[in-house]
Amino acid sequence: GEALPRVGVRLKGRSGSYRDLEGKAGFKLDLDRYDDDARLLGVRKLNLGNMVVDCSMAKEWLAWSVARGAEVPALRLDYAELWVNDELWGLYLLVEAIDRDYLDARWTHGEGNLYDGDYVQLDSGFESQVDFDPETQDFFDLDEGEDVGRADVHAVTAALDAHEGTPDFFGSLETVVEWSELLRVLAWEQWVGQVDGYGLQANNYRVYFDPQDGRAELIPWDADYSFIPEQEWESSWRERWLAEQGFGEHDQHDDP
Repeated sequence: GEALPRVGVRLKGRSGSYRDLEGKAGFKLDLDRYDDDARLLGVRKLNLGNMVVDCSMAKEWLAWSVARGAEVPALRLDYAELWVNDELWGLYLLVEAIDRDYLDARWTHGEGNLYDGDYVQLDSGFESQVDFDPETQDFFDLDEGEDVGRADVHAVTAALDAHEGTPDFFGSLETVVEWSELLRVLAWEQWVGQVDGYGLQANNYRVYFDPQDGRAELIPWDADYSFIPEQEWESSWRERWLAEQGFGEHDQHDDP
């Protein structure tokens, strides 16, 4: 029953779940866009997920429930009916944003730098995901924190480049990467069949640098492509592992 007279609203999504106003559009709500003090239940931003890629409308709810049990940074969410000018637009998933409120609720020191890994259009015309590599590292968007010229991102990229393939790879990167958190996120993605996350696509994630130790921590985002059998997707952890071991597509082998 609380009214917020002036808020920012825009369409949500880029490719898979994006719909315009002729379909079941998803929305981002910036409650403090025009009033810095505007809050709803303590938050400034909310997302209305349209759930168009999941006819069960249950996959995200289940995936984030598993994430909470696995101690992965999980999003808070609930179902909501969306009404526009007294017209029911349907059932939506109300999801919190990954912003300063999210960080403060989960980290003792939530004032660190938060980056968004997203798609980028390269000069070659190729669309690529942003990751810790020299070609795309400067396309990380700073969502929260202090602009340091992406020095924290560059430190991770440099460490990866210097130690990739070495026997002490994990140990050498301990000063820049929070391994326990990263591996927990990757295990969760495989467990729930999240094929559109960081592990397979370098997609739908944020990176947080905890100011207490300066290390990068991976935060997953958008789990609407969970619980999808790998034969229905272009790639899988199994096939990627086989390719890295030098197996051909039709070689006889045991599962890893």
